[in-house]
Amino acid sequence: MMPASVLTGCFLTIFSGFPLVAADSPAADSDLVCGEVVLPADLGSFAGRRLEIRLYKIHPLLADAPATLVDVFDLEEFGHEQGRETKQAFEVGGDAVLEPDMSYYITCFVLDGDARTHIGETPDKDLCSVLTRGSPREVTLTARAVR
Repeated sequence: MMPASVLTGCFLTIFSGFPLVAADSPAADSDLVCGEVVLPADLGSFAGRRLEIRLYKIHPLLADAPATLVDVFDLEEFGHEQGRETKQAFEVGGDAVLEPDMSYYITCFVLDGDARTHIGETPDKDLCSVLTRGSPREVTLTARAVR
């Protein structure tokens, strides 16, 4: 026999017409990506920089088509102190409906003016694909110096 909570959830789902989703979970059709940028303790100190994370979409079958910028997370006055790990949470996207036929990816840079001083990467150091084709909605990026 099913527990009462499972039966109640099924009943509510059937009769409300809406699936049960946690209040803090993004909708399945949302293009919201969230995660964390980690700056390791051994990375040199800096202050007054800008953290920029961009979400792009691109058609996977059109090799020469440019990517389309979907959204930008932009944090001014970003800094890091050597000897301490810095972690910065982010959310990018969320205002548009996910297009399942498209591929999505994010880029992450720390900028000094227009110059890229640090890049955020996934452990495999490949393009940070997100959202579609089995790619995650949540990511952790580790920053390293560009130069």
